[in-house]
Amino acid sequence: APSVKPASAAQDILPVYIEEFFLSEAVRSEEHGELQLTLDGMASKGRGSAADGKSADLDIEYGITRRLQFGMEMPYGIQSTATSELPVSWSTLNTSLLYQFIRSNHPFALSGAMGVNWPLTSRGSVSYEPEVMAAKGFGKLQIHASLIPEISDDETSLAYNLAALRPLAHHLIPTLEFNGRRNSGVNSFYVTPGIYKHLPHRLEMGVAMPAGIGRASSPVGAVFKMTWEIGGDDDD
Repeated sequence: APSVKPASAAQDILPVYIEEFFLSEAVRSEEHGELQLTLDGMASKGRGSAADGKSADLDIEYGITRRLQFGMEMPYGIQSTATSELPVSWSTLNTSLLYQFIRSNHPFALSGAMGVNWPLTSRGSVSYEPEVMAAKGFGKLQIHASLIPEISDDETSLAYNLAALRPLAHHLIPTLEFNGRRNSGVNSFYVTPGIYKHLPHRLEMGVAMPAGIGRASSPVGAVFKMTWEIGGDDDD
């Protein structure tokens, strides 16, 4: 399990209890020289939403400095419907740079990022994803918020998230997310309860079940995530 630094003083770095949320973004950057690999899978069906289908994803993050992080994400569509946002097979490659402006809990942790989606097929087009992420700790309880528009020549979509977590005994960390999406002028909303478990060798595994609210949202889905961290230093 990752080391957790105490948050007794207002200026302390916001503790890292989990590496990733399920549908939201966490306010953190990898340590200098640290490599994180994340593998996830998602399945959702019903109501003709953009989340319909089955997909897998490999996410690579590397800490260039203690605040600057490079990321690369490769989603793969396993099964797709007519309304699925992600088509079958490889379609895009996302690269990003994230900078953590405020690492402490005073007044709150703050990160910004810029991502670029590169098309891997002739039908796609380049799109841009600026991100703003903020978090605040209240004892062991943490609240994270993120706003992520995607801008392209064709259209603009928007993802907005509010997520909470609080660690329990036995290295268990339950999470609860509220996830909003706007794609092609259609709004969808999800409540996503989940739980993570810290394992030896800096491994972390979790499962969640997004539940859709409204006619444009898939009624139920499943998300699995596993992260593995390699290298890095924690004396910055």
